[in-house]
Amino acid sequence: MRIGLDRLNELGGFLLFLFSPRYKHVYILIEYLWHRSMVQVVESNSDGSVKYCQVHDILRVFAVREAEENNFLKVCSKPDDWKYSKAQAHRLAIHYVDAAELILNTRSTHVRSLLLFGGSSVLDYSKYSVLRVLCCMEGEVKHVNFGGARHLRYLQLNTRIDRDQFWERVKSMNYLETLDLQESMYDDVSKHICSIWGIKTLRHVLFPTTYPAFSTPGPPASVDHMNLQTLNIVTYNKLWEEQSGLPNIPQLRELGILISSGESQKKVETLTRLLQMLNHLICLKMTGDAHVLKKVVLQSHKNLKFLTLDCFLHRDNTIVLDDGLLPPYLLELHLKCLNFESDPMPVLEKLVSLKILSVTRSTIRKDKDVRIRCSNGGFKQLEELYLLGINLEKWEIQMGAMPMIKCVRVDHCDPLPPPAEITHLPSLRYLYWHSRIMENRVSISEIFKQRPDLKSHREPSY
Repeated sequence: MRIGLDRLNELGGFLLFLFSPRYKHVYILIEYLWHRSMVQVVESNSDGSVKYCQVHDILRVFAVREAEENNFLKVCSKPDDWKYSKAQAHRLAIHYVDAAELILNTRSTHVRSLLLFGGSSVLDYSKYSVLRVLCCMEGEVKHVNFGGARHLRYLQLNTRIDRDQFWERVKSMNYLETLDLQESMYDDVSKHICSIWGIKTLRHVLFPTTYPAFSTPGPPASVDHMNLQTLNIVTYNKLWEEQSGLPNIPQLRELGILISSGESQKKVETLTRLLQMLNHLICLKMTGDAHVLKKVVLQSHKNLKFLTLDCFLHRDNTIVLDDGLLPPYLLELHLKCLNFESDPMPVLEKLVSLKILSVTRSTIRKDKDVRIRCSNGGFKQLEELYLLGINLEKWEIQMGAMPMIKCVRVDHCDPLPPPAEITHLPSLRYLYWHSRIMENRVSISEIFKQRPDLKSHREPSY
């Protein structure tokens, strides 16, 4: 069975992989697996690179065998696997084969969990009265008939489907708890999105994240979802600006919101009021106009641990980081497409609980001194730092800064040279520095000679 390398991380336990030069990061993972004697090279290219390899994972083989013998799970990688199987497992996984014949088989109507990986099929679930979990990871679904599958609890579709028919079927799923459409392909969901808010059992709702192709307005004021915990990603709803126009979602833990262009004090006040209502919010992703993002007060959110600010819509708008903008107990902070007035590090290093920081495709005003500085005692808990696509000329690291740092990645930040002080970070274990300037490459080589314990790539954690 051949599986594309772009799915290797998700499908790493399966048997055979098809290699492609454009997935360079996968070769790194394969190399580590090979050193662990989990990968056997089956065939090589003429230049000596790996063409096919076979994963030999004894633990996986044992787990799958035990699962099938106990009728817990049946894995079908060939059309005849299910047809000639005596197993009556309630969980069925179909890997990269046409699923139409398999799932139309009357013997499979007792299946409670159906996982589809790849292929192009006409899926008819009219006989699946006990189906609880449906996950379509790849491929194209030409026609979907949910029919009797009204008791679905979990629905994930990463495929292209008929959207009009799909929404009509979803409305009748009165027990649905998770609706995951992050990777689905739709032209417009705004016409249909209101139909799902009548499902009171919803806990996790994830919409497509590509802008501007998708517009998913947030829930209206009439919505009263006491169980809703995840809502990602929705656009700012102008109806929220009206009195009592905010939805009642008090248990929300994760929110992703896309803020349309156009600064208004009313919009800032409404967003601040909405976030103040969400006392249990742990993860927040805000994308949109920098004029609005920089005025939304987040300091009072002491439960907020994960924050993403993305200004890709209006990256020309300058943002000034101050102590009142960010929550005090963040664990992860991701800043994307921001135009900083000055060095953001003096503010960020005061976040005493911060463990992961990434700054991506951002700029510092060019009429300023384009440098960043990590001072003594700053970033006390920081373990991972990612600087990607930033215009920098100098990075100063004072003695005593980042005492817990383990991983540093700097990519496309030219002309930034690697600071010599980076060798004085005792806890640093992984350093990746990509530069097109030859002097920088030589400096990186010298750093690795001085610190032979450093590795250029992080090994898999398993």
